[in-house]
Amino acid sequence: KTSPGEIVKPMARGFDPLATGDAQTEWEKMEDCDCPSIDNVAQADTTDVDTLKKACETQLKRKGIEVGVFVVDDRRAYFKQCTR
Repeated sequence: KTSPGEIVKPMARGFDPLATGDAQTEWEKMEDCDCPSIDNVAQADTTDVDTLKKACETQLKRKGIEVGVFVVDDRRAYFKQCTR
């Protein structure tokens, strides 16, 4: 039970902190593509794809950011919120 004045933030939609399985998103690699018309919601200073996938499933999902695509250039990655 919360106390008066205590702010409670709802859990991110689709995020289940009690989930036991590793329900990972299946990603499709598309070479030489970008989607500049979709705004960036986050960025990372790494180009390691496995690290970026893990960030989508953990850190960003906990913040309520459902990443639909990430774009990797020579120096960093840009996360974008969208559906296919």
